Amino acid sequence: MINSGREWDWMDKKTKMRSKELSFDEWYCLHEDKINIELAEIGADREMDFNSELEFEIRYQKYLNQNKDDR
Repeated sequence: MINSGREWDWMDKKTKMRSKELSFDEWYCLHEDKINIELAEIGADREMDFNSELEFEIRYQKYLNQNKDDR
């Protein structure tokens, strides 16, 4: 089978997307619902001293560090 080049274009785009770090806003939009559900399930959102902004920032920093380790 002869490669038309389209497969490689798709693979290059996918690789570029994986290696590109998401901005906080992009990352937040993708993970907001999942994290809020997780926090509600464990009751963290009901704690008096709970800071959701700080929790999201911590998780975003973990995402950035994980991205650095994957390179």
